[in-house]
Amino acid sequence: MSRVQSVWEQIKPTKAEADNMRARSDLLIAISDKCEAWKKAGMTQSEIGRKLGIPQPQVSNLIRGKISMFSLDALATIGGRAGLELRVQRVSEPVCVAPMSYHAPAMMG
Repeated sequence: MSRVQSVWEQIKPTKAEADNMRARSDLLIAISDKCEAWKKAGMTQSEIGRKLGIPQPQVSNLIRGKISMFSLDALATIGGRAGLELRVQRVSEPVCVAPMSYHAPAMMG
């Protein structure tokens, strides 16, 4: 029996979609944690938005965990502005497929 790696693998139809959601979720949580720390330090959502380059309603969406509102690309950009260091780690070697050989038909002559 195979073990499920994450909840996203149960919800999404492909591993690629599950991996995308996992990455988005991890980024959203890290950015939200930063926003909460800034709020505790006295910053308003509008000030946080200016720091991140997004409008205040999007800051609210981040803090409330509205993952569907953000692409992976957008979260990577916002995370960089929040001072997060993003890293990609390959966990397995890609599958290599040997190219198919082509034999031209012999010419009759």
